[in-house]
Amino acid sequence: MNHAFSLFRRLWDAMRGALARKPALSLARHDEKSGARYVVVDLEWNQYPKWARTPVSREGIVMPHEIIQIGAVKVDGAFRVIDTFTAGVRLQGRRKLSKHVARVVQKTQAEIDQGDDFPVAYAYFSDWSADAERFVTWGSDDLRVFQNNLAYYKMSPLDAACWYDAQMVYARQVRGDRVQTALATAAATLDVDDSDLAHHDALNDAYITVGICACLDMETGMDELELPRPRPKLQYNENRLFMQKKFVSAGSEGGFETRALAKQHCSSLPVCCPVCGNAMKMETRRVSSGDRWMKMAGCKVHGKHLIRYRVRRRPSGEFSWTRTVYAPDDELETYFREKAARSGNGGKRHRSRKKPGQPVQPQITAGGQV
Repeated sequence: MNHAFSLFRRLWDAMRGALARKPALSLARHDEKSGARYVVVDLEWNQYPKWARTPVSREGIVMPHEIIQIGAVKVDGAFRVIDTFTAGVRLQGRRKLSKHVARVVQKTQAEIDQGDDFPVAYAYFSDWSADAERFVTWGSDDLRVFQNNLAYYKMSPLDAACWYDAQMVYARQVRGDRVQTALATAAATLDVDDSDLAHHDALNDAYITVGICACLDMETGMDELELPRPRPKLQYNENRLFMQKKFVSAGSEGGFETRALAKQHCSSLPVCCPVCGNAMKMETRRVSSGDRWMKMAGCKVHGKHLIRYRVRRRPSGEFSWTRTVYAPDDELETYFREKAARSGNGGKRHRSRKKPGQPVQPQITAGGQV
C-alpha cells in the first residue's frame, strides 16, 4: 500500500512539474535540435524582518532569503527561446510570507503553500538544465541566494564558474561603467517590449533578461568577465584600493523613513559567508565616517571578510542601505586594522560631554589669573 502511494505521489509530482514548465506566455521558440547553450535564471525569495526568527539549520547555516519561485529560460547561442521552466517553492514549517514580499510578487500565502519543497523543485530544475553550458542571471544576488539555500538543505553547491552576471555585461557594453541597473530600466533603454510581462515573477523576469541579452554581445561579455580586471595605477586612497579588490556579494534595501532605521536594519542582519553560507562572527571594532562604516567578519573555514556599509538618502526622501562583502585579503585587513588604530577607541571617536548641571571648572593660567 505504501509503495503504491509513493508511486502515485511521484507520478503526481512529475505531472505538476510538467505543467509548471509550460510557458506562461506564447513567445516564439526556436527549434530545440540546435542545442541549448545557456539557461537564464531568475529567483524570487522571501525575506524575514528583523523581529522575525530567521531560519537557521542544525549546522548553523542562516537562511535570511528563502526561495519561493525558480524561473528559467533555455536559449541557444543567439538567445532564442528553446524551453522554459518555472517551479513554486513552499516555505517550510510554519514560516509565513512577508507582507512586503507578498505585495511585490503579488502572491498569497495559499499560493505559496501549493509549491514543492525546495529539494524537489531544485531536482526538477537540475534535471531540466543538465545540458546547459552556462547560466545567466541579472545581478549576483540570485547565485548567492541559490548557494545559501542549497547549503541550508545540505545539498551540493553550484559551480559558480558557470554562472555569469548579465547586469555587469550590460553595464560594461551600454553604460561603460560598473553601476548596477534595474531590470526594467535596462529593458526600457534597449527597447525590450515587456508590456505584457508582470515584473517580480521569476519566469517573466527571466524572459525580460533574455530580451536584454539578445541585444548585447553576451559571448564576448561573458568571456571578458572571466578575465582579470586591469588594475588602475596604484594610489593609496580608499576608493582606488577597493576598486582593485574583489567583492563576493552585495545587498541593498530601501524604503526606510529615517536614517537611523536604515542603519539599525542593516546592522541587525546576519552576514553569511559567500562560500559556505555559514553565519560569520562580527567583530565589535568598526571604522566609521558619517553614513559609511566598515567592519570585519570571520568565517571559521574561509577566513575574515571586510564588510562595507553605506546609508544614503534617495530623491524620494526615503533612506536606503547597501552592504558589500569583500573576499579575504591581507591588504584589506591591514588597511582596516591601521585605520581603526589611528581612529582610536575601537575605530570611533567620542567627544566627552559634560553632564547637565555639572559646574564649569575655572581654568587658571601660569600667572595665577583666572
